[in-house]
Amino acid sequence: RLIQNELAAHDLKIDNDARLALRSQLGADRMASRNEITKLALYCHGQQTIRLEDVMAVVGDVAAFQGDDLIDAAATGNLARLEELLRRLPDAGLAPDMLILTCLRHFQTLQFIRHQMDSQKKPIQAVLGSIRPPLHFSRKDAISSALAKWSGERIQRAITRLDQAQFQCRANAELGLSLAGTALLALALEASRRR
Repeated sequence: RLIQNELAAHDLKIDNDARLALRSQLGADRMASRNEITKLALYCHGQQTIRLEDVMAVVGDVAAFQGDDLIDAAATGNLARLEELLRRLPDAGLAPDMLILTCLRHFQTLQFIRHQMDSQKKPIQAVLGSIRPPLHFSRKDAISSALAKWSGERIQRAITRLDQAQFQCRANAELGLSLAGTALLALALEASRRR
């Protein structure tokens, strides 16, 4: 309702995919949510309808440097993409220890899904559909691709590696970018090997 009311005040409509993406980025703080919607409305001034691309370009975490892209490249073994993104990392303003923490959470999610798949003999789509809170629709393909490359045992090793990398990044802040890059490259190499 907040989305509809705020956008109507700016004479804007929003398509369904954009609405879902926007809703997933808004929190419980009404004022912060209203500010994000206003920022989106100003960005889309002169348009009639807000599209998913607009939300991705402007709103909250979605507009930040694509840490998810970095993590996905590492988790799927896409070394070329990872190297390209790592070159841009120093200019992104993303704290290396926070990047590693986000990657650690990603691998914990992979671990949970892998455990559900293996222990309950469920196909990946059934597990992805039952996760609460639900995964954002834009993340499902990346998660599926990563799970095709990681066994439960290998995921556990990755979590241990990331935990150590996060500690090292915090203990040696001046080396944080290098340590984070090394950890992500190690994951990408591991992912590029067969499961």
